[in-house]
Amino acid sequence: MDNPINVLLIITALETGGLEVYIMNVLRSIDREKFKVTIVCTGRNTNWYQDELNALNVQTVFCPSSYLQIPYISRLKKLIKNLHTDVICDFRGDFAGPSLMAGKMCGVKSRIAMYRSTRSGFKPSVSKNLYSAAMHRLTKNYASKIAGNTRQVLSSFYPEQPYSSLFEVIHNGIDLDDFSPGHSGNNIRKELGIPENSIVIGNVGRFHEAKNHPVLLEVFSRINRENSNTHLLLVGYGVLEKKIRELIEHYGISRSVTLAGKQKDIPRMLAAMDIFFYPSIYEGMPNSLIEAMACGLPIVASNIPEISEIIPKDLHKQLFNSFNLESFEVELNRLINNTSERKVIAEKCREHAVKNFDIKVSAQKLCNLWMANLP
Repeated sequence: MDNPINVLLIITALETGGLEVYIMNVLRSIDREKFKVTIVCTGRNTNWYQDELNALNVQTVFCPSSYLQIPYISRLKKLIKNLHTDVICDFRGDFAGPSLMAGKMCGVKSRIAMYRSTRSGFKPSVSKNLYSAAMHRLTKNYASKIAGNTRQVLSSFYPEQPYSSLFEVIHNGIDLDDFSPGHSGNNIRKELGIPENSIVIGNVGRFHEAKNHPVLLEVFSRINRENSNTHLLLVGYGVLEKKIRELIEHYGISRSVTLAGKQKDIPRMLAAMDIFFYPSIYEGMPNSLIEAMACGLPIVASNIPEISEIIPKDLHKQLFNSFNLESFEVELNRLINNTSERKVIAEKCREHAVKNFDIKVSAQKLCNLWMANLP
């Protein structure tokens, strides 16, 4: 057997967000005899997936990065040489530049920057904007390829990207066998303490400003006043959990809301839902929405470009302005009171997810990208 291709995947931390879910999906799908993967965490030495990564023979390394990039570049160069690295794939967008520069200095031919969101992830200031611009130039100068999970993500940073072979779009993918209709929703509702006959509106996502939980909770509070048999199931955690709990108390809906926290078995959580409500302000490419569609849930979501790009045209009527509470309320009430319409939309969602978001296809495209500049 030929020697495996040694790949460094560089991220901030291995936690429970959409990026980590995508990476784990890829690692489960690739040929692990052909690719030997090491994950480098630059920000926090956390690992939600340690047991599974051990089983997949994937090593994790902590290599801290800071605003002063010289020590990081020095440490990474040693790591690149020790691991005989063939491919560097940095998922930190504009901040991939120092990694790719270290790779080029060590003779790595395949140096890929991956963009996963339309925003940089920091609050703008003059100094931060200047620093980010410098990192952006490094990334573009030292990348052999630049990829994003949607066209909108790439165009947010590189308006010229449709006209250059440097850029490529690789959509997220999921395991369609795992995310499919079939779990018993009633059993899961019982475990969570949700009344069996409730109409459950659900959401899966970090408790972060991008996910727009204040709007989600206000819309649900309006619906719940008119439909006492409705219940809200929120799966996730994050920095805004205290604020979310305060809003639940403020609206007087604590008896009708379940906070499920961190969950690994997301298909089971989705099975407890009747409608998936996703009013995000901005995204990269939302795994949660794709997973809900694959599980055959009707969706109501925001009409931001990152979402409308991945939703079929005949379902764009399910998308509304992120802050249009009235439109969200009207559409959710319509679905609550129309079982047959929920079924029609659910079938369209499932069909679209199966056709477009198979992890095997996404992983193969990523592997092809890794190998594009290799001898």
